[in-house]
Amino acid sequence: MRLILVLSLGLLACAVFENQRHRRNLRKIPLRILVNGTRGKSSVVRLVAGILREAGYVTIAKTTGSDARIIGDDGSERPVSRPFGPRLTEQKSLARYAAERHADALVVECMAVRPESQMVMQRHLVRATIGVITNVRVDHVEEISRTLDETAEALALTIPQDGVLITTDPRFKEYGRRVAVVNGSSATPDILGRFSYPVFAENVSLALRVAEEIGIDREVALRGMLRAAPDIGVQRVCEIPFATFRVVIVNAFAANDVSSTLMAWEAAVERTDNDLPVVLLYNNREDREYRIAEFRTLLPKIPGIRLIATVGDYPGKTARAFSRLGADTLALKKGASCETVLTTLGGRIGEPFLLFCVGNFHGFGNELAMYCERFRSGEPVIG
Repeated sequence: MRLILVLSLGLLACAVFENQRHRRNLRKIPLRILVNGTRGKSSVVRLVAGILREAGYVTIAKTTGSDARIIGDDGSERPVSRPFGPRLTEQKSLARYAAERHADALVVECMAVRPESQMVMQRHLVRATIGVITNVRVDHVEEISRTLDETAEALALTIPQDGVLITTDPRFKEYGRRVAVVNGSSATPDILGRFSYPVFAENVSLALRVAEEIGIDREVALRGMLRAAPDIGVQRVCEIPFATFRVVIVNAFAANDVSSTLMAWEAAVERTDNDLPVVLLYNNREDREYRIAEFRTLLPKIPGIRLIATVGDYPGKTARAFSRLGADTLALKKGASCETVLTTLGGRIGEPFLLFCVGNFHGFGNELAMYCERFRSGEPVIG
């Protein structure tokens, strides 16, 4: 009994010491920015970090979206080490690293999902001086909610009590004393056209407003954003010629919901040949099957769909869900390589086609993004 008591007191002392050390590390970093929201978090983190680097701030950033990364003060990246899976406590090692680098700023993507975890993320792990909430959309219905208002209540738990919140959603005005609501108007078509990849106006406007809050010149902010590397999950257009056909790939897997996917489709229409037949490739994820019903409503909104192909978990079941709408479907074998998927679809269509990829980035979405990156870099991807 005495041994158990001694061990318990020892563990408590270690926890108190660790917590105090973490707070000391945070206090060494004057500017701490926590980016939350349903969509666009990784992109906004990268844009804001790019702005700060360009303005001369020693900046450490971390994304946890499509491919979790730590972005160093020189813009270099390394994957987040997760031997035991994603954990909120990895923010402690991040703060320690930033303090050791004498960072002026820390920009963090919120990795918490459940409301109680979101509160811990802000109040104990980041203690942000500036909060950003990109948008409010229904997602992670098992962990958060099935309504927009309840989702907003959960996201609001990361609002800094003594700092400023920058958001695109006016409903957060009632949650904080200093709330700046922006829209996409500050990101003009001229600004958006300077990026080498598609960006959403709202994300750029949020980053510009963060720069304004800090006092960074607009032109400096623009240069920093343009120099920031995009997230691997960012929507890109990749055209690959095969021997008997060519495929134009629009990777919108990371959009996750219908609203974001339609925005991705509109951006794709501006950059691709509208006359090509469309193949909708849906990547299913076992713990996100509730999205199938939502994405079924997408079909009438995208003209020219000739085929719906399904990959990921339970492709047969997923294909049947779409076929009930009268669509022509094809279930692709789980674990099939990117080349196998593309050549199978090319053989089915028999002519150049546009492959619009939706649903989930996890698994095949990531594989296809890497496949396209290798092609862009000149590496051989077609056997």
